[in-house]
Amino acid sequence: MLCVRCETGLLRFADCMRHRMDATQQCCYKVSMNLLRSIVYVSSATHELTTAELEALLANARAFNRQHQVTGVLLHIGAHFMQCLEGAPDDVGKAYERVKRSSQHQDIVEYMDCQVAGRTFGSWEMGSAKSATSELLALSTAEWSRATQQASTFESPAGLKMLKVFWNMRQQAA
Repeated sequence: MLCVRCETGLLRFADCMRHRMDATQQCCYKVSMNLLRSIVYVSSATHELTTAELEALLANARAFNRQHQVTGVLLHIGAHFMQCLEGAPDDVGKAYERVKRSSQHQDIVEYMDCQVAGRTFGSWEMGSAKSATSELLALSTAEWSRATQQASTFESPAGLKMLKVFWNMRQQAA
């Protein structure tokens, strides 16, 4: 077993104080050694969301993600969004299907849907940050495929690495 939050193996409560624990005192973000799935997409809201609408959307997503052990981040500017979802393949699929069925989204463009060895945003059930238009543009034009990489390496695409750097800089500035 692997705790994908720490990437250090199955942990006891005393070893994993940073993470929410389940009733057996094991880290609740444990999965088998199977690879995880990560999806990155952009979309537009059908209208620019008010602060209250955005907060409601985030609360709903966080509750679903917590229940299904999905992590990720949502970047937004005006009515434009970029989101990364990561976790067990079936659970990420369920989360992404919710997004695609939502009447609040349109023009969904998928940049990445691939297997990854570990979580990039394991500490976030759904982190959220307002971004500049130029930042979303830079992320949107990054390399998101692994066409030039060997399939067996499971190295993160350049776009995902760039998203992680952007996210870390946002957190340090906060």
